[in-house]
Amino acid sequence: MDCCFAMVSGVGYLVESKEDAFSMKNAIKIQHPDLEKILFSLVPALGGSEFSYLCDASIIGTLRKSEDVKFQGEIVDIKKFNLIVSGLHFEIF
Repeated sequence: MDCCFAMVSGVGYLVESKEDAFSMKNAIKIQHPDLEKILFSLVPALGGSEFSYLCDASIIGTLRKSEDVKFQGEIVDIKKFNLIVSGLHFEIF
């Protein structure tokens, strides 16, 4: 799945485009207990924004219904997760 990854206050989610990140339209939560810690150790975060991350992404995992009503679903059992930040590719998982 190619999409946009956003992270706000430690919560990571996927949306169709960067414009959708603000409204969280059809957002899908990424469910991983150490996601923020892993990202901060591997990928430079944004500064001066409500978003820690807002970038292109690709992900492979299992999609299921989210218990959090703000999200359309959530991805668990992540097999592959890549981010593209300022033209640089980061392989997270």
